[in-house]
Amino acid sequence: MEKIPLAFNYPIVIISVVIAMFACSTSIELLKRSFMKNANSHLWLICSAVIMGLGIWSMHFTGMLAYKMELAVSYDGLLTISSILLAIISSLLSFWLLRFRKTSQRMLVLISLFMAIGICSMHFVGMHGMNLSANMMHDYRPVALAGVLAFSISYLSFLAFSRVKNRPYSLLHLPAALLMAAGVSATHYTAMASVTWIASESENHSIHSAVPNFVLNSDYMLMGIVVATFIFIAIMHSLLMMDKRKTEENMNSLAFHDNLTGLANRLQLTNHIDFGTGYSSLSLLNSLPIDIVKIDRSFINEMLLSWNASVLVKTIIEMGENLNFRLVAEGIEEINQLKLLIDKGCHYGQGYLFSPPLAVGKFEAWHRAKRTEEVS
Repeated sequence: MEKIPLAFNYPIVIISVVIAMFACSTSIELLKRSFMKNANSHLWLICSAVIMGLGIWSMHFTGMLAYKMELAVSYDGLLTISSILLAIISSLLSFWLLRFRKTSQRMLVLISLFMAIGICSMHFVGMHGMNLSANMMHDYRPVALAGVLAFSISYLSFLAFSRVKNRPYSLLHLPAALLMAAGVSATHYTAMASVTWIASESENHSIHSAVPNFVLNSDYMLMGIVVATFIFIAIMHSLLMMDKRKTEENMNSLAFHDNLTGLANRLQLTNHIDFGTGYSSLSLLNSLPIDIVKIDRSFINEMLLSWNASVLVKTIIEMGENLNFRLVAEGIEEINQLKLLIDKGCHYGQGYLFSPPLAVGKFEAWHRAKRTEEVS
């Protein structure tokens, strides 16, 4: 038996990893959008799974083309299509569980297991769809290691994502995306290291002879995979940006116009929302790109007089901290109000206790004086 010497084309290896990074980043960002409770959440979930599945498959086949082999290779149509579907279905199942089930440690393990099964099955089904004049033999130690890598890195990725899934416009999803890309790439090349090709006199035809095999030029196949993958990712990014702009337009309309009459109102809202006014809503905290929440003066005025108001302020502050928002209490006029807010963990405050409203020039002078006092 004669082993077939193999080598890697490293520029193509790099391309395969870049494909995984772009696909995983786009998929995870789309998945975050599915956590926004609106009519499009299911659509974002499906698009996210399709991008992830196609990204895994594209990375795999680009990595396969990085193999330098002096043999003609054809691909079994049914097994190739099956490998794509396995990646997409496993991604959809994992993402659906992550989206619609309570995120516990047990659930994260189950989700990661489904994802790892999808990555590994896609790889090995795709590998066995190759037809060439050689027999494929596996060293099962790297095969086992590939499975462990697929599961453990998927778990770390989903764990990281679960921490930021309710922050639709932040970049905190990137570590989760990069972890997933690393897992896909590591699984592929570890599994490839398990393969030894033994030369054969006859071509190893696929058992699915009813589906015609197709032979593709490697250069054209690589170009087709890269171009098609990036076009699809670009389309999804465009849809994402359009949806984001639409959400921002709706937010601005809500901020500056009465939602019944359409007339302009006096509420000046940019990147914060007054909690406790008629324009606030718990649903908005989950769907708008908010990083500052203002506690309305009506709560502040009552919290020294009413136990219920005091409890509400504490609850708002705790909720804001859990969502990684910065909290601003407005209308602070008494030192006891300030002390109580500090005790409850409020981050910032504004009101006549500090200063009445000032023009820009007077505010700058007041601010410089305050900084001088602090330094001295």
